[in-house]
Amino acid sequence: MAALPQLPQSPTGGLPTPTAQGPGAMPGWFHAWDANVFQPAVNAIRIDLATFRAEFANGRCATGHQAPSESEVVLFVSGDDPTGVPHNLPAIQSTTDILALTPANLTAYLTGYGLSAQGNPAVRTRRLARHLVYFGHL
Repeated sequence: MAALPQLPQSPTGGLPTPTAQGPGAMPGWFHAWDANVFQPAVNAIRIDLATFRAEFANGRCATGHQAPSESEVVLFVSGDDPTGVPHNLPAIQSTTDILALTPANLTAYLTGYGLSAQGNPAVRTRRLARHLVYFGHL
C-alpha cells in the first residue's frame, strides 16, 4: 500500500501557512475568505446562540419556572456584555432591575440592543423588558 502524502508544515510545525505550496496547502484566497466572511459569520452565530439561550432562561424566570437569580445576561448586538467593560451597566435580573434603571442606562441598554430609544419612559421600559423576555410583568 502506498504511503499517504505528507501535508506541508509551517515553520512552527502546525498547519500549513498561507504561503505553503503543495498538496493539502490552503490557497491564498481561502485565508482572506476565512478572515473576512467565514469567521464573522461564525461569530454572529455564536452571539445569536448566546442571546437565544439567555432570552430562554430569562423567559423561564419571568414565568416563575426559574429563580430570578438564574437569569442570564443578553449580549449586545456587538457581542459585548452590557455589564462588563466598557459599558459597566447595572445587571438586570428582573423587571424590578429594569424599572430601577436611570434614563441614561435605559438608553444605553436600548441602543446596545439595537432598539429604538424613542418614546416616553414607560414605552422604553416595556421595549427593553420585551427584548429581555421579561414581558409578562410590565
